[in-house]
Amino acid sequence: MFGRSLIGVIHLDRRGRLLQMNDRAHALVRQGDGLSDRGGHLHARLPADESRLQRLVASALPAHHLTGASGSMTVRHTCRAPRLSLHVLPATGYPLGYDRWRVAAIVLGPRSHVDSGMVAAMLGLTPAEGRVAALLAAGHTVRRIALMTETKESSIRSHMKRIYSKRGVSRQTDLVRLVLSITEHGQPRK
Repeated sequence: MFGRSLIGVIHLDRRGRLLQMNDRAHALVRQGDGLSDRGGHLHARLPADESRLQRLVASALPAHHLTGASGSMTVRHTCRAPRLSLHVLPATGYPLGYDRWRVAAIVLGPRSHVDSGMVAAMLGLTPAEGRVAALLAAGHTVRRIALMTETKESSIRSHMKRIYSKRGVSRQTDLVRLVLSITEHGQPRK
């Protein structure tokens, strides 16, 4: 996954320090327009984005023996570039002992329109499920999707459960990764 990609990936240690980035993430952080490296920690330029980013990182890096939580947000740029979509998730699946150093990952990508019709067709979803999956991948929260689609949050969550069942995933971050793999490569990867 590391190397040249449209998607940026950053690994953090248990204290939230930057450990490793792929080329795309390094370029985005080096620009310092929406995100920057200050003292080995990732920071957002705008105060509102900064407080949200730090809350998400703290949730992904919980106290000992607790499970981290995933979350998404967007970061604003100073220029007119599209917002940057961030998906913060606890890193799992590393060999025993390895994950004590890499405990969180941040997936970065330009916030762009994800074609819900393509997502629905590629993943075998209904049009409504495809729209929910596309909006989640674009960095929207369940609450925001409910407002945008003029539906109840419980309906959005029901769509998500059906999507999880159809695609054999169990977490929002897995679904987002699947949708992002479609938008980057044109076919689903697991």
